[in-house]
Amino acid sequence: MDAVPIQENKDDKIYYLLKVAVIFLIGALVVAFLLEPTPTVLSNLGAVPPFSLVDSRGSKMSLDQLKGKVWVADFMYVHCTTQCPLMTAAMAKLQKAWLGKGVYFVSFTMDPSDTPQELAKYAKQYGADTDSWAFLTGKYEDVTRLAQYGFKLPAQGGPDSDFIHSIRFTLVDKQGKIRGYYNSDDEGSLNQLNRDLWVLLAEKS
Repeated sequence: MDAVPIQENKDDKIYYLLKVAVIFLIGALVVAFLLEPTPTVLSNLGAVPPFSLVDSRGSKMSLDQLKGKVWVADFMYVHCTTQCPLMTAAMAKLQKAWLGKGVYFVSFTMDPSDTPQELAKYAKQYGADTDSWAFLTGKYEDVTRLAQYGFKLPAQGGPDSDFIHSIRFTLVDKQGKIRGYYNSDDEGSLNQLNRDLWVLLAEKS
């Protein structure tokens, strides 16, 4: 007569353990779903307009030559003694980290008096590999228009004044579209740039 309650107790215990196991499994699946990183999609912030400038080797360079490349751009000038040295040093660090991985770099000088020879010397000063980092110069009006209306960055000044330019880096995709802006003096922002570079490199052309 005592066997029936014992069997019922065993059945209740097994049912309880199964219930706990199911609840635990569901909880683990929910946690895994919540912790799974969502695919990163970078915004399209507009297209870089066509340009044709001169690089540190004295050769013409246009936007068409950058098509199919993921690249990072900034605006600077050789004789800047405030923000530019820090920006260029940060860009040099980026290039070193991404050398040989398919990332290109472009620095536009705001000063039309920066000759290709001066840009070449400047590039060497920072250890730049000019096979994947172009230093471009051209007419002040052309570069300023490119900065303001193409890259949507502040830019002004002239041959006889201090040049105002952004200290942000701009990330451009393989189709020439702007996909992000990053503060060159902020480590967190630069870390985000490194992550976003992987995203763009993985995108199909």
